[in-house]
Amino acid sequence: MIFADTKIIEIENLPEDLFSRMTEKDNKPIEKDGILPLEEAEKRHIIQTLERLGGNKLLTARHLNIATTTLYRKLRMYGIE
Repeated sequence: MIFADTKIIEIENLPEDLFSRMTEKDNKPIEKDGILPLEEAEKRHIIQTLERLGGNKLLTARHLNIATTTLYRKLRMYGIE
């Protein structure tokens, strides 16, 4: 970016490997330097909570402080069974 010829940095000024950090499946950024996109962090947190609570969805929703309907919607959205 330092070598850009203009004051405004355009997409073509960015390094190509920046775009290779996208997953092929859904074009969402993957973990970089320990930082996850919010949706991925939420998905992992839901999965971990479900596992810790033995798959009990009611308790999981309570621990996450969300309605059970919200949990079920997120499970469908993230493809979690």
